[in-house]
Amino acid sequence: MILRGFAAAGRGDMATQLELCDAAAKLLRKSAPDETYQLASAAHVTGILLRELPWEGYEYLADLEREIPWPDDLKLWRFQLLRALGWKLALNGTYLEAMRHLLRATLYTDDPVRRAYALLDSAAIAIFANERVTARSEYTVASDTIDAIDWTQVRDETVSVLPYAAQIAAELDYPERAREL
Repeated sequence: MILRGFAAAGRGDMATQLELCDAAAKLLRKSAPDETYQLASAAHVTGILLRELPWEGYEYLADLEREIPWPDDLKLWRFQLLRALGWKLALNGTYLEAMRHLLRATLYTDDPVRRAYALLDSAAIAIFANERVTARSEYTVASDTIDAIDWTQVRDETVSVLPYAAQIAAELDYPERAREL
């Protein structure tokens, strides 16, 4: 149900995501370990976060992210939570804190494509903050990460990291790299 909720969110249907995550949380509360219930709650909070939750909600989300005893096989959940929190902080003008969350997100994924996404997010946020040197530095690490990926092993839907990288490259005046991507 939670995965279907995220799929709905990907289509822009946040109401369905929240409904499915809420239903999953209620089911898990009855039958699953506390850890799993907390993860379902984290998914629910992420959905709320993406719907322009007032600032007060972010402290709760940050506390939740730190308090959950995240098992290794669910690091992706933590990655998603940190990435969403990073963007929300950036949209509220808290750029350094946003980049700190995105840096932490890179630590909670073994997937180089997702790591590249978080690094590109940091570069994009640095651009918004008019920190071109930082943006170039973050982009360089992201670009190196992308170059090291074995693209024959990548699922089709994650290839969208390439146009994202090309867009950032163009913004940072790397036209050759943008065309290459």
